[in-house]
Amino acid sequence: MTPVPFHGVCMVLLVATIGCTCTAKVVQYIKDDGRDGWVTLPGHRTTFKIIEPGSGPAVSVGARVTVHTTGVITESGRLFWSTKGQSQEPYTYHAGIGEVIQGWDKGCLGMLLGETRQFEIPAEEAYGAKGHNDFRIPPHAALVYEIKILRLEGGEAGITAEVPGLMKEYDRDL
Repeated sequence: MTPVPFHGVCMVLLVATIGCTCTAKVVQYIKDDGRDGWVTLPGHRTTFKIIEPGSGPAVSVGARVTVHTTGVITESGRLFWSTKGQSQEPYTYHAGIGEVIQGWDKGCLGMLLGETRQFEIPAEEAYGAKGHNDFRIPPHAALVYEIKILRLEGGEAGITAEVPGLMKEYDRDL
């Protein structure tokens, strides 16, 4: 399901788990940040907008998640990472356990299979005062990521699901 407005103040993501007898459950409460379609994660400064809705199972803590992503430094507009270029492959991580930066980790929880979100992640929820030398991200840099969920394995629902055809999408040019 897609986000549902709740009295214009906050939104509730409802997720129906495929293959289970469970009904919809509330996964996450998020606040509208005042910009059209943008919301702020509760307890964080990271904001996001849903670019393409997904369907099916949701990202949950502990799930092995495979994504396409692009990362841009907000201030300079410089692309520092993409899984979509030639000879690039999707990226896989375990959700909700700190394997990726905080804004990404918390922001992807509740995303549905096939969903694409754009994230604006402030420095303190990204690489902070240290930056990231390998990606040439300077200290105190805010980042913009676009992330698409391609495959989910395990997690709270214990399921495996994949968006048909999307795992091969990485061979296209940007």
